[in-house]
Amino acid sequence: MPGLSKREDAHETPHKRTFRNQIHSALLERPPRTSAGSEAAAAAGDQRQDKLDRASVRLGQARGRGYNRLMRRLIPATFLLSWSLAACSSQQQATATPPVMPEVSSPQAVVTTHASTPPANCVDDAAFVADLTLPDGSTAAPGEELAKQWSVQNTGSCDWGPDYRLVPILPNPLADSNPIALYPARAGTQATWQVTVQVPESSGEVIGRWQAQNPDGVAFGQEVYVVLNVTPPTTLPATSSPTP
Repeated sequence: MPGLSKREDAHETPHKRTFRNQIHSALLERPPRTSAGSEAAAAAGDQRQDKLDRASVRLGQARGRGYNRLMRRLIPATFLLSWSLAACSSQQQATATPPVMPEVSSPQAVVTTHASTPPANCVDDAAFVADLTLPDGSTAAPGEELAKQWSVQNTGSCDWGPDYRLVPILPNPLADSNPIALYPARAGTQATWQVTVQVPESSGEVIGRWQAQNPDGVAFGQEVYVVLNVTPPTTLPATSSPTP
C-alpha cells in the first residue's frame, strides 16, 4: 500500500485498509479545473475534503478500537505473568536448602604410651647400694612378718619397666617362689626394692636371697639378701610366793 511502511502494512486490519483506499481514491478523482467550472470544482473539492475528514475520523476511531482491544489483552496477561513470577520466587525461597555448617571437631588428647620392651642392644645390670631396713643380723621372732627394703642402682643401659621382676633364689626360707614387680627406674638412676619376709618358726640364722629378672626371664645384677637371727621370745620362770 502506498504511503505505509512494511511494518504498518503487516499489522493493518482489512477495515483500516478499506478506509485508506477510499482516501487514496478520493485524492485521485480530482477533475481538472477550468475557468467555467470553478464553482463546480470548488464544490467538488469541498466534498472531497469532507470525505477525507470523515475517513480520517473513522480511521482514528478504528485505530483507537484496535488499541483498546490490544490493551485489554495485554493488561491481564501482564498481571498474570507478574503474579506467576512472584509465586515462583516465594516458593524457591521457602524450599531453599539451609546452608550446611562445617563440623568442628573438638581437639583430642594425645596419649603417649611407652613400650615395656627395652630398646634393642641395651644391657641390664643392677648394683646394691645400701640396706634401708633390717640390716644383716637383725633379730626376729618366729612367725613374724617383716618388710625388707634395699637401695639399688640401675647400672645398665636399659630402663626398668613394668615387666621387670624381683624373683627369690630358691631355696628361700623367707619367701615363696612368686616374683615381685620391680620398681621402675631409668638407666643410671636409683630405685628401692622391697619384699615382705615371713620368719620361720625354727630358731637360728636364716638367709633369704633375691635377684632382678628382665622381661625375657634372664636374671641380672647383684643379688640382694636378708640375714635374720630367729630367736624365740624369752619366757620368765614362774616365781612361787613364800608361804607364811
